Amino acid sequence: MRSLQRELPRPSSSDRTVQCALVDTRSGLDVTGIAAAFCRKGRPSMERLRAAIIGCGGIARILHNPILVGMDEVDVTTFVDINVEKLEQQADRFHIPRRFPSVEAFLEEPEVDCAFVATGPYAHAEPSIALMNAGIDVFCEKPLARTLQEVRAMAAAAEETDRIFMAGFNRRWMPAYLEAKKVFDDHKMDILSIEKNKPGLRERRCLLNDGIHMVDTMRWLCGEPTQVRASALVTDDDPQRERAIVANIEFDSGTLGALVIHRNGGKWLEKAELYGGGYTVIVDAADDTYICHEDKEERTHVSSWASLGRRLGFVGEFTHFLECVREHHQPMTNGPDALKTHALVHEIYTQAGLPGL
Repeated sequence: MRSLQRELPRPSSSDRTVQCALVDTRSGLDVTGIAAAFCRKGRPSMERLRAAIIGCGGIARILHNPILVGMDEVDVTTFVDINVEKLEQQADRFHIPRRFPSVEAFLEEPEVDCAFVATGPYAHAEPSIALMNAGIDVFCEKPLARTLQEVRAMAAAAEETDRIFMAGFNRRWMPAYLEAKKVFDDHKMDILSIEKNKPGLRERRCLLNDGIHMVDTMRWLCGEPTQVRASALVTDDDPQRERAIVANIEFDSGTLGALVIHRNGGKWLEKAELYGGGYTVIVDAADDTYICHEDKEERTHVSSWASLGRRLGFVGEFTHFLECVREHHQPMTNGPDALKTHALVHEIYTQAGLPGL
């Protein structure tokens, strides 16, 4: 976390901008990791942790693969994916020597210190537990699993095997949210309102699959819930396909929280408003934080040219996980902590009259 805060210097101007990345102008994707892989070719890797990435599609293709391959702290030696065509394509792109079509095949000769599980959202529990049982530390993307029983099993496996286990709640390392949190580290927060909207109704269990980020951010900023009230709207009378959820949450810190998750609007939106102690702080994720106090406003802007991985907090959370692996101490978003976030998602669902986890 400290390294990320250094990414946001505080000059005297009230308008600050952070920039740093190498971007493919044709695709708009951050390709810093790919370039770094070429620059590091031939450098000794003995001092770096050896890592595998489990799952080569979706989020891994866009974020995990280029970021991790470009980090000095880790040597990504292995890709695993059941889709062999996707596996070979990504491994060729990033010059990954070890390639396996299944976790079972990989575990016959693991030869890594840690693994990043970036499979589909409902295929996290089984490989994570198998990896920890094989003595491998695990970073797992959210949601950890579709049921609380599976999440409990993952947390228990980490404890029983004495492995490092971390859930991927990247908002805790996003510069925009870190700036907001710094204000209320020194002042009491009265209200937190947080909203997430994505257009389109295709996704099922949107609170669990994506809104869980907002739920975890609320816990991180406000503490533990003491009371939850919620309402929901569903599509086609399908209780597994919520298009809107509104929740009012009281926290043990005394903060009142309002959560809005929506899937039937016109644009992507993620926004948080924090009030208290004479301050108004607005996070317009992922790029802007506005801090208002005594009729003065300061804006921190993370440039659109900045590395996508830094803007979204992935570099910060990966760095944190690797530090925990190296020093063998549990991360901020460890199994028991992640279980609390999933339990709050369950409570919101049940209070809204929808099936829980």
